[in-house]
Amino acid sequence: AFCVVANEVRRLLGYKDDDEETDDRLATAVGWLQRPQLMLGFEDQLRCCALARQATKGDAPKAAVPESEQSFSAAQQRSWEMCRGMAKAEASEALLQELADKDPTFRKVVPPAAPEAVPEKPLNDFVQVFCELFEFRLPSDLDARALKLRKRAFWASLAVVFYAVVWRHWVRRKPLTIVRAVTNAGVSTLSTYLAILNLGLPAPIYARLHARLPAWLRSTAGSNALPGAAGRLLRWLLQLLLPPLRRPLMITAGAP
Repeated sequence: AFCVVANEVRRLLGYKDDDEETDDRLATAVGWLQRPQLMLGFEDQLRCCALARQATKGDAPKAAVPESEQSFSAAQQRSWEMCRGMAKAEASEALLQELADKDPTFRKVVPPAAPEAVPEKPLNDFVQVFCELFEFRLPSDLDARALKLRKRAFWASLAVVFYAVVWRHWVRRKPLTIVRAVTNAGVSTLSTYLAILNLGLPAPIYARLHARLPAWLRSTAGSNALPGAAGRLLRWLLQLLLPPLRRPLMITAGAP
């Protein structure tokens, strides 16, 4: 009886139980994974979606998925089955920790509950401190700013393509020399690359590309090559230069 009264008093005073706080943080993580400006790669999103499903639905239903199957649904099923046996609370904490380890912006919005462990092989102290200070100074809307930067770069490249190819060659009737042809080809290639960066690639294409990578390269892509803030910043910069998913996997697969 005393516990019931104490819990009611805590509720009236605005305190939340541990389960409620965990549910709120899980909802925040799921909402974060649904953002269109999410800066996580295919492997990281696949892992986070599997943890979110494990935290809400429990173990994945048993289904025989052939190893040769390279579809997106097969990749989802395999990733979910890797979480088999984890309790829902454990999966929820693992999801929060996964996002904090992989996404520096999420780490600013939702700080991890436990301090970061000291790596076994730390980097140079100056480099580590510099990366931590740089990460601390990052804006909370870094992903949105990166998305705007991509769009501006794309439209700027289109303007350059229009001037170099259309205006100079067809309007001003300038002869096409070898140097200009190479320049036009380079600008057109850059514009195509920036267009892919803005449009992204569908999840099924990423699933097939990922399945064709060597096993050692897949394990390297799914792990942190560098510890701490340096690894998070390097991963974020690489993801900025790679084509993103057209839609976040949490939306493509359906919210758990």
